[in-house]
Amino acid sequence: MIRKILLLTVVSLLAVFVWLNWSALSATTPISLGWVTVQAPLGLVLMVPLLVLCVLLPAWAISLQARVLRDVRVITKALQQRELAEREEASRLVDLRIDFLRALEESVNTVAASIGELEDRMERANLLLRGDDTAGSLRAAAPAGTYKG
Repeated sequence: MIRKILLLTVVSLLAVFVWLNWSALSATTPISLGWVTVQAPLGLVLMVPLLVLCVLLPAWAISLQARVLRDVRVITKALQQRELAEREEASRLVDLRIDFLRALEESVNTVAASIGELEDRMERANLLLRGDDTAGSLRAAAPAGTYKG
């Protein structure tokens, strides 16, 4: 806001200066262009290019700002898409980990059940190999009514 007020004040002072000195600025004087000399108002010859630059410079600044804003918009959109892709990938990795842990748990349970069955088979096989002598001794060693073999 202060810049705008300062700029407006400077432009106003320059306009007043030009208005007060218009007769001097518009007075024709001989101007040398190097190979030829012409009669023209020196003040206007100097002021016209300055005014053209004063119009072109803000136009260039506005176009530069527009390009920067467009580039920022493109980069922001790309960054948002990248963040979305990273979140989706992280979600897929979490889902994959959950599936892996479930499969691992099922495998562990299956292996544990298989080992339990094998242990039962081995115990039954050991009892069969020992024969009825072992079974008889187990009956004799067990308290009455507790052995069911």
